[in-house]
Amino acid sequence: MARLRNAPILAKLLAVAVLAVVGVVVIAAGRISTIRPTELEARKTKTRNLVEAAQSVVAGYQKRAEAGAMSTEDAQKAALAALNGMRYDKVEYFWVNDLQPKMIMHPIKPQLNGQDLSTYKDPAGKLLFVEFVKTVRTHGGAGYVSYLWPKPARPSRCRSCRTCRSSSRGAGSSAPASTSTTWT
Repeated sequence: MARLRNAPILAKLLAVAVLAVVGVVVIAAGRISTIRPTELEARKTKTRNLVEAAQSVVAGYQKRAEAGAMSTEDAQKAALAALNGMRYDKVEYFWVNDLQPKMIMHPIKPQLNGQDLSTYKDPAGKLLFVEFVKTVRTHGGAGYVSYLWPKPARPSRCRSCRTCRSSSRGAGSSAPASTSTTWT
């Protein structure tokens, strides 16, 4: 204690400033560590809600087919066309794959349509479409899968989290799913 009393005023002020900076850094680090999970959960909720809205479009076409207003085949084609044109956040989109997994409709990469995706891997080696199907089957028909996927507006790979949801109606065993970009 005697040392502190005998220290020059500049040293005392410097010690106070260093302690204040360290305190601010510790508090900021604590806050930042809680922001990312909260943002990710908000994004997951938003994406889930958007996928549910897309499924309501599919269900609307199914009801028209059940009422005899259009054939099941025409209803499925119309539902896929509607989903093909839907976008949110300017660059995000919906696609449809079945539980084999085979791509039914992908609006950004139509070359995937009709393809067996059971061996399709992301750059990290994850069998992403197999994971979508596994998630749907083991988590009550819906869930989230994180993986790498190039975005139209940002061709370098970026981490994505997709909401996948099963549909027993609408497009047969196909279900709309959605992208939601997160951070690398």
